[in-house]
Amino acid sequence: MYMRGRYVDDFLGLKCAGDILNVHTKIFPNVKEISESQAAYFAIVNHLDISPSDENVVLICPGDGKYSRTSILCAFRTKWTCINIDPEADTTLMDKVDRLTILNTKVQDLDLRFQEPTKLVIAAVHSHAPVLEIIKHLKCDGRRAMVAIPCCVSYRVPPYLPEFTYIDPYILSPKNDVLLWSDLK
Repeated sequence: MYMRGRYVDDFLGLKCAGDILNVHTKIFPNVKEISESQAAYFAIVNHLDISPSDENVVLICPGDGKYSRTSILCAFRTKWTCINIDPEADTTLMDKVDRLTILNTKVQDLDLRFQEPTKLVIAAVHSHAPVLEIIKHLKCDGRRAMVAIPCCVSYRVPPYLPEFTYIDPYILSPKNDVLLWSDLK
């Protein structure tokens, strides 16, 4: 296996890969996009220790884009409820994917609170949503964890500095920093 393409190879080996690609012709137009969404999924499962079979997980992807890439990938790979919050998102995709919700707005225009036993996981993959707005408007009485793979918006904002960071060589982009918060209080 070509190690740099690890996430793409894993994706292509999924039984659901064809179903994901059939949701919309532009869902994953290139391997870069596949590697970024896969990186978020693996960071959540491997570093935040969130089980793909846990039905009490709500995944929110602020700024997941028109095609809800990370939300859709995770909806197919897990039992989680997956939500894309993006004013540009295509809401017709909800009809094609179980456990997918799309909210056509900005995270700043919402106030969402989830109660236990729900675990809230936030995945900001190249999102332009400001980290302080994400933390302010997405609440959970239980665990609230986050992974960010930033592009041009800084997610290193006091007092909410990430607990753990690493450079992921399997993300096929120069923007391959992964930032993790295991429980945002």
